[in-house]
Amino acid sequence: MNIFSGSILYYVIVIVLLFVSALVSYFIYRKEELENFKKAILVTLRTLSLFLMLFLLLNPFTEYLQKSNTKPINAILIDNSLSIRLEDRYKLIPEAISITGQDNSKFFFFGSKLLREAKEYSYDSSLNYKYSTNLAATLDDIGSNNDLQINSFTIISDGQINEGYNLMNAVKRFNVPFHYVLLGDTVQKKDLVLRNVNYNKNVYINSLTKVFVNVNSYGYSKEIKVNLYENDVKIKTNTIRAENNTTEYITSFDLISPDQGIKKYKAEIESEDGEITKENNSEIFYIKYTDNSIKVLVIAGSPSSDLSSLKQAFNRSDNFKTDYRIQKQRDEYYDGDIPDLRNYSLIILNGFPTEVTSEEQINSLEKNLKEHSLPVIFINSSDVSFDKLRELQNHLPFIVNDISKKEFRSNIRITANAVTEKAESLNRFNIYPQSYFYKEAFSVKPNSTVLGLTTQESEPAIIVDNTSGTRSAGFLGYGYFKWNLNPQGNYGFLQGLISAMINLTVDENSGERFVIKTNKDYYAISENILYSAFYKDADPLKKYEVKVNVTGNGKNETLNLNQAGSNVFNNEHMLFDIADYTAKGDLYENGKYLVSSSVKYSVGNAKEEYNETKAKEDILKEIAFRTNGQNLRTKSDNEVKEILKTQGDNVKMTSVKVLFRRSFLYLILVIVLLSIEWYIRKRSNLI
Repeated sequence: MNIFSGSILYYVIVIVLLFVSALVSYFIYRKEELENFKKAILVTLRTLSLFLMLFLLLNPFTEYLQKSNTKPINAILIDNSLSIRLEDRYKLIPEAISITGQDNSKFFFFGSKLLREAKEYSYDSSLNYKYSTNLAATLDDIGSNNDLQINSFTIISDGQINEGYNLMNAVKRFNVPFHYVLLGDTVQKKDLVLRNVNYNKNVYINSLTKVFVNVNSYGYSKEIKVNLYENDVKIKTNTIRAENNTTEYITSFDLISPDQGIKKYKAEIESEDGEITKENNSEIFYIKYTDNSIKVLVIAGSPSSDLSSLKQAFNRSDNFKTDYRIQKQRDEYYDGDIPDLRNYSLIILNGFPTEVTSEEQINSLEKNLKEHSLPVIFINSSDVSFDKLRELQNHLPFIVNDISKKEFRSNIRITANAVTEKAESLNRFNIYPQSYFYKEAFSVKPNSTVLGLTTQESEPAIIVDNTSGTRSAGFLGYGYFKWNLNPQGNYGFLQGLISAMINLTVDENSGERFVIKTNKDYYAISENILYSAFYKDADPLKKYEVKVNVTGNGKNETLNLNQAGSNVFNNEHMLFDIADYTAKGDLYENGKYLVSSSVKYSVGNAKEEYNETKAKEDILKEIAFRTNGQNLRTKSDNEVKEILKTQGDNVKMTSVKVLFRRSFLYLILVIVLLSIEWYIRKRSNLI
């Protein structure tokens, strides 16, 4: 308790302790035959020493403010990412540092995060320039040091900042200028870049899938060969004709596998003379082939030409086992009653419900969908009932508006977003043929994503919600049977649409009880590898444990996944050796082994560091502009000195707390009082 700010009770306790000390001291000396003056001195000394010892029971302390002056530093951020190896840009770092003058500076070396800090620059071979570039994470690391006072930042980098999504927010928190010195040439050199590969990560056996390879060509006008490898054996080669006036190209490969399992693939551009680097010519990816045929129940409001086209689309694939229930009357369906929904992986509502559908049927369907969390795909029709469909909208990605039907005809334009990129079959065509739609009839839910818009009226045409507990999708057009009647018609449009909606709503591992995944197929050295596992049949009353054994490159590591929910487990770790790895997850129930699942991935150099090979000034320039920073390379030595001049010391007031029980002076005082008392007692022959 602070002796200068205690409560009234505190002072009462102090008085009581003083009174007790005096009373005890009086009783100790009351029978001693001493003159009154000497007795009073001894009683006083014993009272004070005893009071000081009892006083410590209150744990007294005092506080005061201590003033300190800190000279803010000029923080120099030095890029140690992988791209700095291009054209030996790292050799330009000492010259760039000399531009800053190093007045009152401290050096921070960064890559995918803050790597180290030092008072002076030195080359560290252990870093080996193997990291990606995440300036935001670096600034977050620096900002966590509350004792660090910053006058300015100077970024020495080639500007290839390829990670971190909150960079400007990280910059603004410091409220100081950010200057920069650019390393490398901003002119694009000759290079071939495999930009990315789009593919379906999970594919059914005997099912054709496409792999799309995006290529950039800089400075070449010739035929470029792109090879595809399966388990390190070349299986296909495509040729691209590159022209100087075009830089972006796409080529595709068809893949099919009769066997289950995880297969490793590598897309690779054959290197050409004069490339600035060949590190960006390839990409590794994995495809898991499974034999999980999806059981689909189609509930249709009535027979129709659209339904016939849908049946033909399903019949063209061996991956779906489809049952149909077509409404005949109020509570009657062709082919029998509605079966047990638990036997299906997906429910498709094709123009259902209609005006003749009974409330009992709708309530029963809604109850079963909710109880079993089944994914739902809705396909519109001309006779669907808006009022009755509204009763099922908790299981749909849209809201049914209270409005009359206003029909219009339009093509469909596929939108570009993160969800659409995963739907390879949907992206085969940018524009889909015409269908009929209802104007302003449907609104997109907040968690849903629009995959396609009508070219007329810009109404939502294809919607998906694959983030909520129950996944769902909707195609809001009808009359699509005509897609196959046009001279250019083919089942690719409808099959691509249906396949995309199923892939985005149905868990690709729905037939597996236990599955383990990684969030990527390829990781950079030292990048966090995130594992997640899911057990479909988890019992909340039982205890589960997941152990993961990671093998590759002669290594064998084991880690436990943390239980993040009743049936979800996750954890992460890093690997520092370039190799292919297999992670085998074992599930234990109450200590007993239950089931296993495996995933494969590769670790290598940070590929994103080479997606662009020229130095980039735009991000650094934007940071400098927003913080009143400068490009120091364009300034003279005197100008740089003035720019980096410290604007005065930072005065910091620190609260200092002194505990009496830890005070050496307090101890000395007690010892002195006891020593004086002892001396007087000895002189008085009381010892």
